[in-house]
Amino acid sequence: MNWDPVKIKRTVLLAAVTLTLILPFTGFGLLISSGSSPTVSLGTAAPFAVLAYSGITNTGTTTITGNVGSYPTASETCFTICGTVTITGTNYPAGAPSTTQTDLAHAITQAMGYKPTTILTALDGQTLVPGVYSSASTTFTLSKGGVLTLNGNGNPASVWIFQAPDAIAGALSTTGGSVVLTNGADSCNVFWVTSAGGATLGSSTTFVGTIMAYSSVTLATGTSLHGAALAHTGDVTMQSNTISNTCVTAPITSTTTSTSSTTSTPTTTTSSSSTCGSACGVVTPEFPLLGSLTMIIVAAGAFLTYAFVRRNHRLS
Repeated sequence: MNWDPVKIKRTVLLAAVTLTLILPFTGFGLLISSGSSPTVSLGTAAPFAVLAYSGITNTGTTTITGNVGSYPTASETCFTICGTVTITGTNYPAGAPSTTQTDLAHAITQAMGYKPTTILTALDGQTLVPGVYSSASTTFTLSKGGVLTLNGNGNPASVWIFQAPDAIAGALSTTGGSVVLTNGADSCNVFWVTSAGGATLGSSTTFVGTIMAYSSVTLATGTSLHGAALAHTGDVTMQSNTISNTCVTAPITSTTTSTSSTTSTPTTTTSSSSTCGSACGVVTPEFPLLGSLTMIIVAAGAFLTYAFVRRNHRLS
């Protein structure tokens, strides 16, 4: 067989072009272009439990674990005198770093970029496994007495992203109710994104997750938030609340069957927590379909490369 150097160079060039066209659509392409799988990155906004654009207002006694600040309007009303705010973290009364709002804007865009599964607007009574969710009404609600359960399937790295793009103040709204983590779900891996509107949590709501609101965030009397209230173009209003961005992981409960008996024995691991810093601000959603598509595309690329090589060798 005559191995013509010109034809060999042509074959190598065709193979390189083929792989260049294919890799961007595979998991390997994502790895090359971004250095990691799809993520939600809060950047410098990650350590903040409360971040506003046009100021923060408090009524009553509020306790916050995490950083607090507003940019560009450095306003904190009723943190002392007419109210009390106790902060375990860094307070920025003269203004939060400017990069926090830039990074929050990026995180909102990033989180809205994932293709969602459509679920019911009313979250009451739903149990959701990790994933990206939206509703037909483009809003989410949780009623008094209602419970939303997030089941981590035994994986603390599991991620939930809720997209609520309606341009109203209550794109995410509650009138009570609670969000419950189970089976390994982590509070720092839950994201509520109102990309055009705001979030209003009604009185006595027990809520979990990082709220990334385009406009304002309002927490009514007695509401607790295990996550963060981040407002990109509006203010944050607090009324005797407890807010903590400490990461808390629900106990992992699995059922195993003994080899000598048919009795199933449940085993439980102890929950863990850590202060949410920049590490808690980067999470990786699970996309099992992407892996299958990657394998198919890579196989197709390999076949095309083989075909090019075979054709050029045959012509030689």
